[in-house]
Amino acid sequence: MSTAPTYMPRPVWREPALVFAAVSGLAFVLLGMRAVLIPMTTSSGFGLPALGANDALWVQVYGSRTMMLGLLAITLAALRAVVPLVFMFAIGAPVPVFDMALITSQSGPGPILFRHAAVVVWLGLGTFLLWRLQRQRQRSAATRSNKSYR
Repeated sequence: MSTAPTYMPRPVWREPALVFAAVSGLAFVLLGMRAVLIPMTTSSGFGLPALGANDALWVQVYGSRTMMLGLLAITLAALRAVVPLVFMFAIGAPVPVFDMALITSQSGPGPILFRHAAVVVWLGLGTFLLWRLQRQRQRSAATRSNKSYR
């Protein structure tokens, strides 16, 4: 019978990268809900004001997509699924750049682009924090496996 201590992962709320991912997910859920519930106002805040209810349909599609991605981030953070979160944040980071290009092509550069740039920075920071957590986990697992052979 082995007397080696059993590895117990830290609770989710004690891992800053997972908290960051969950809070980001909550923010995306709230942004998505706003887009679905008040699309005309949201479209102006996005940088491409809708001209009518039919024109605002794209905002509701954006909102439902954003809500689902937020729920996915919260779920993955709760499950401590760091690698999928790293990919989610890294792949999602360029999306606001495409949004900025679309806005610039339609209405020219303006202060609204700073909001989209902030999202790029936020997702980049999340990618870095989650990647660093994954590296720490890998090192910790290697250390534990080396100790078990002694």
